[in-house]
Amino acid sequence: MGFVDTFRNAAMVHALAVHGPIALAFLGVPLVFLSAILKEKGASIRWLAIAAYAALTLAAFVTVQTGEHARDALPNQSGIIAEPVWQLVHDHEEMAQKIWLFALATTILTSFTFAQGPRMRAAGGALAVLAALATAGWVGLTGHYGGMLVYVHGLGTPALEYKQRSMGHETGPPAAVPGAPVPDGSAQAIPEVPPVVPPPAPLVETEIPVAQKPAVREVSYMGDVVPMFRENCYGCHGKASGLNLQTVATMLVGGKKEGRSVLAGRPTDSPLIKYVTGVLQPRMPKDGDPLADEQIAILEAWVAQGMPDDSPE
Repeated sequence: MGFVDTFRNAAMVHALAVHGPIALAFLGVPLVFLSAILKEKGASIRWLAIAAYAALTLAAFVTVQTGEHARDALPNQSGIIAEPVWQLVHDHEEMAQKIWLFALATTILTSFTFAQGPRMRAAGGALAVLAALATAGWVGLTGHYGGMLVYVHGLGTPALEYKQRSMGHETGPPAAVPGAPVPDGSAQAIPEVPPVVPPPAPLVETEIPVAQKPAVREVSYMGDVVPMFRENCYGCHGKASGLNLQTVATMLVGGKKEGRSVLAGRPTDSPLIKYVTGVLQPRMPKDGDPLADEQIAILEAWVAQGMPDDSPE
């Protein structure tokens, strides 16, 4: 992989970005400690500490963005990445999204070391040191989870790409071919065995019953689908999210990752159905129990029926 190609790989870009918050978080601890113990002569150290945590706030935001791109680039077909690993991805992402709050709190508390009153300066310094230690610990734990995803589970590595390519292909020793040499290379060959042809079965006229497929009732969008979405989906997929499921129109717009959420008349091809059934990972709802079979059947029937929209205009 060339230098330019590195910046085209989402996993590599995220791997480069994560070093910034880690370095700033651990560099900030001694700076905040010096800001707390130095008095009049520590102004430059205090400004340097504030600058370090302000930079950490920005670096944490950038790192979260690169992490989201790296997550979206992961293969989400069922069986490639296990469900517990997806949960670890989710936990790692949630922890990373809180780093900027730790950094901002440390920045504010460090600014109290500029106070004129000795008590205010001492209290602010003590709290700033505690906040700096908590920030470093949180960043370290978040990085530990990220390291587990890469070095233990292989996310973003060639090993995962190889697993994705080899899914569904079983490997094993080749079958013995009659007349071919045995594995040890000797000239002995496996004798050919004539095939045994069974006698033809007598023709019996039987009447094959035609299976009667039960009729599927017409699904109501407002009566069946919306209550299900309100209970399980709107918390994450509302107006402010990247994928809005609150109207049929926004479902047809879809999100950046999979495009349209639903394809009218094609439930098995619709990303929404694939995610709630676990064909695509992580299975939805992400933080809740999977939908019941009856609920999934209602969604599949609604999509198969062309997604009729009976919402009031």
